[in-house]
Amino acid sequence: MRARLTVLLVAVSAACTQQPAVIAEDTSPDQPPESEASVLDSTWAAATPRQRCYVQVFEENDLEGRACMVPCILEGRGAMIGGGCWHICYSRADRRQPTSSDFSSCPAPEPPPPFVPPSVVCTADSPGRALRIALVDADTDRPISTARIAVESLDERLITDDSGEAQVVDPPTGPFEIYAFAARYFSQRASLIVPEQSQCNVIFKLMTTRGHGF
Repeated sequence: MRARLTVLLVAVSAACTQQPAVIAEDTSPDQPPESEASVLDSTWAAATPRQRCYVQVFEENDLEGRACMVPCILEGRGAMIGGGCWHICYSRADRRQPTSSDFSSCPAPEPPPPFVPPSVVCTADSPGRALRIALVDADTDRPISTARIAVESLDERLITDDSGEAQVVDPPTGPFEIYAFAARYFSQRASLIVPEQSQCNVIFKLMTTRGHGF
């Protein structure tokens, strides 16, 4: 038993002292810098030149807050939050925020994408007034589940189901506003009047924040 244990310890010791294999670095400009977030091809491909530049500055200079800022920039987490990623990652008093001069070589911000107006279709001859709200991705038309919907005059917020839909059995009378919120999407709103004995179907086509602002 002691002999087997000695052999095992020697094998582990030898493995720990081996030199790591040398891997040639890919310097192609189309490849993201090495990090947990930037290796995701989908987020890197969707990033704007400004976002890529900021990520590279954070990575190459190992700036404080890098681990928080890199995924936040690439995934568009801060686009719909006041202060953006800077607020998310530097609200702690013990974390020093980089200065604008650190990113002086990066291009100016680009305008957000154009919004797709919500689609509203109302049909008469309904047993009562009803409202159906659906949220889909503007690029893929895939339903957006677990999104939040706020309907004016209703205290409770709605959550979309797996099909990206939510129902309101007795919507407010008169004109009212509907607000659609989904993680990593630009929010939208629509003004609506549901007539008597009618059902209205509202479809929000939300634009992803990925690649647009931080």
